[in-house]
Amino acid sequence: MLIKNSLSKEERKLLGNGVIEIRGKAMNRTALGVVDAIFQLFPKATFAEMKQMLPDIINPSAPKNYKSLFNPYNPDRLYGVIQPASIISECEGTDINIHHSHFTEPQERFTTSDGVEVLVSRTWESNDTATGESDIQNLIDHVKQYGVRVVQLEKKENFNKGDYHLEVINPELYAILRDGRKEESKPWWIWLLAVLFVLLAAFFGFKSCKVEKPKEVSAPVVVEQVQAPVAVSEPLTAFDSISKEIEQGEKVDGRKVTFHNIAFEKGKSILLASSDSVLLQVSDFLKRFPDLKMEIIGYSSDEGSADFNKKLSESRAKAVYEMLMKDSVDASRLTFRGMGAANPLVKGSSDSARALNRRTEFIIQ
Repeated sequence: MLIKNSLSKEERKLLGNGVIEIRGKAMNRTALGVVDAIFQLFPKATFAEMKQMLPDIINPSAPKNYKSLFNPYNPDRLYGVIQPASIISECEGTDINIHHSHFTEPQERFTTSDGVEVLVSRTWESNDTATGESDIQNLIDHVKQYGVRVVQLEKKENFNKGDYHLEVINPELYAILRDGRKEESKPWWIWLLAVLFVLLAAFFGFKSCKVEKPKEVSAPVVVEQVQAPVAVSEPLTAFDSISKEIEQGEKVDGRKVTFHNIAFEKGKSILLASSDSVLLQVSDFLKRFPDLKMEIIGYSSDEGSADFNKKLSESRAKAVYEMLMKDSVDASRLTFRGMGAANPLVKGSSDSARALNRRTEFIIQ
């Protein structure tokens, strides 16, 4: 990944210490958590780049019927870590149950930046199973280079349900990997030269110009400082991917799309004009599929009291709700609520952590 290559020597060292930690129960759920962490750290990655980061060689093991998912069947074909959701259609009319081979629930799917929906393999070998190899350990060792550390893995009995928990342990590096490095400010002496140039130009221009009586002008308008939209990569292709699923007859209930760049005036629920393009995307999607309903959930950072954040997040969700209604989306299809600072994506109170935790979620119902 180019963003990884752009890190400084010290940042690469910190990357090796970990950015996201995973505590998992059961091998397959831990693998799902690893992929979740990779998508969080590299949201701009294309499907091809994701396959480079998570190559098939990590997980070669799988029963023959699972490998049959890859048409035509090749016994030497590796099973892999992730596969495009298009393999679902390959199972139709066969005795292969895609739900046994891959995670398929809405909350278990991921979408790359170029709009490819991804399924995660749920079949993993450990050193106490058939091959004597440990594919899950291959995955754990491989993703350390990307800042993902599995610090706990409880191997449960076969077919028991598991879970995983992600924790961001380096919010600053997390923000750099997700969003790219902010442009560094120019050295002070460059700004000094620029100021001197402007002053000289103004001086000589004044001497050469004819002095005229100044025209009457209106008083300057005082504008309240507002919160600038956060530069976070957004899932701009997520609705396109969901639209394709709907057209193919798939259920999308419970699918969630999160935006960080629906921006408001600081401490208020007044939408900024920069949010229009995002809200237009949401309204266009709802107009395209008039039978769908959607819940709008607002989240705030941890600044201020819990009561204030709860009310602010709800009023902001309501502002989005009202804006969608103004764009001809029927109110009966929309609900909203505010969660305040609950369920933070990133722990901590740094500016980067707070920026990531301010967000608006849309859940399809």
